[in-house]
Amino acid sequence: MGSGSTRFILDAGVESVTIYEYSGDDSISRGSTLAANSLLSVSISGDDTLISAGSDLSATLKSTQLNSVNII
Repeated sequence: MGSGSTRFILDAGVESVTIYEYSGDDSISRGSTLAANSLLSVSISGDDTLISAGSDLSATLKSTQLNSVNII
């Protein structure tokens, strides 16, 4: 994504995305179609971090450690 920080926005009702090159300066936030009180779960699968909203996989952060994910 280049230098600087990037904000990735997750919305309900859209396909899961795969994010490459996520860095500690980047962040994840809920979009307008994902309720503020929706529970986001974060888990690890191999070297990747998975972010789900309810039972739906929202994003896969490739080669990203869980402790570097910033959800705002």
